[in-house]
Amino acid sequence: MAKKILFLTPEFPPSKLTGAIRPSKFAKYLDRFGWDVTVLTFDHQDNTHLDLLKDLKNVRIEKCGVPKKIIVNDLGISYLFQSYKQAMKLAKEIKPDYVLVSMPTFMNSILAYIIKKRFSIDYVLDYRDLWVGDPYPARGFKSKVFRFISKVIEPIVLKSAYLSYYVSDAMLADQMKLYPWLKDKKTTVISTGYDHEDISHITPSDNKNGYIAHIGNADPDMNLSDFIEIVEDKRVQELLLEKKLRYLFVGSKNHFMQELLDDSLKDFFEFKEYLPHNDALQLMADSNGLMILGSNSPQRLNRKVFEYTALNKNIFYLGNTKSPTANIVKESVGIISNVDNKIKKMIEFLKKLSDEKVIMNMRYSKEKLVEKLVESF
Repeated sequence: MAKKILFLTPEFPPSKLTGAIRPSKFAKYLDRFGWDVTVLTFDHQDNTHLDLLKDLKNVRIEKCGVPKKIIVNDLGISYLFQSYKQAMKLAKEIKPDYVLVSMPTFMNSILAYIIKKRFSIDYVLDYRDLWVGDPYPARGFKSKVFRFISKVIEPIVLKSAYLSYYVSDAMLADQMKLYPWLKDKKTTVISTGYDHEDISHITPSDNKNGYIAHIGNADPDMNLSDFIEIVEDKRVQELLLEKKLRYLFVGSKNHFMQELLDDSLKDFFEFKEYLPHNDALQLMADSNGLMILGSNSPQRLNRKVFEYTALNKNIFYLGNTKSPTANIVKESVGIISNVDNKIKKMIEFLKKLSDEKVIMNMRYSKEKLVEKLVESF
């Protein structure tokens, strides 16, 4: 008899939210491995990632309404209250073997905790980002209040979890420093990876598109100002003009980057909103190069790095050179830079752009990663 799992995630296709992709792939491959998967998510009224639903025909997707009036502007808080009744009803109806919680919309972990207390059903925490251990400072009153509350809630839900898993060794190590007792709990590392079925049909164009592309939001925690300093360098500008290249940023938070540009730099940039997942993959393959703006945190794992390295040989990373992202770029023989040698490394990157074909590393296949999760139960 197939094991059953109830997946609590406010981010799920067809929503354009970046966090929707990982849960959809876990649902896809849990189904492939014979699990009976039920997802409880928000009805975002957004069809950007409609293409990701084609592989989820056997997955039951239940939706709760997004609140019309949001008292506290937080996705996790909204989900906690909007989905509570449905979560309890589904737990009682389907009697899952496990509840799976997609973090970092952390408040849905409270739902799993309540389900365990009411129905004796174990739950599993999928950490894409840390909660209390978030390396970035809280901004504004709301963030500071939530950070304070999380210091009370996280140890409770973490201690009661059957399993918690993390996207990198560095993240798990940081979590264990914060909670030394975690060494006696069941933990593992399951990275983000890429879906080889999404990538197998992508054929790079014979003619590159003239972009050094950054796919995903340009967040304020990234090294945005350092990147601007790179583009201000006349040697970099000369190479861009010589090779007829521009930097393309794709994402909904690109205004943070746009606000830093003066008129002298705007001709070197182009900006686009979200693209459907398949279109984004094709863009990665067709670009002259790809770029990741990281941060100074040694913990940060940029989730696009796996698809980047599967589709393009020319990758430039700016950030902490000991981060999980930097390590993966190194494996693919990309160029990494810290803030001290950034201009030199960008010049090296632009000079070395090649058309070399990529050999996919199946170690980071989503199927393999979900198989590891299945073996952890």
